[in-house]
Amino acid sequence: KTSLLIRGGLYITGQRKIMASSLLYLGEIGFNDYSFVAVFGNGTVGLAQSLVPHIVGAIRSVLTDAIGVGARTMVVAGMIPMGCEPELLALLPGGAGDYYDRASGCIARFNQLAQLHNRALKRMLCQLRRDHPGAAIHYADLYRLIAAV
Repeated sequence: KTSLLIRGGLYITGQRKIMASSLLYLGEIGFNDYSFVAVFGNGTVGLAQSLVPHIVGAIRSVLTDAIGVGARTMVVAGMIPMGCEPELLALLPGGAGDYYDRASGCIARFNQLAQLHNRALKRMLCQLRRDHPGAAIHYADLYRLIAAV
């Protein structure tokens, strides 16, 4: 057996054939980064939005490294509706005007940030599929699943 360390902290033990026959699930990445910056940074979503390319780039790096060591089937989770998170609703109560989405009762600007992240993530995954046609890279739309509840 061999041990491989993939940049970004993903640790995998085994041979390339194990990676090729396994499903790699990459869970939701970025929520803590965005919410920390927006809540404890300067209180604006604008600064958090500037992190989108960096966070999506980090996800791309992990996936590229995983493909490099043999991963062939991957599922990448998108961002959840951040504005519906109880923690953010409690930390950032009420604002005037269009602060809350009328339909969901969630903080609109955080849901817009999550949608921005998901659009960038889907674009990156399309490019990664073109760059690595032998890999099956699937997008898990957690935002739509949760928002539908």
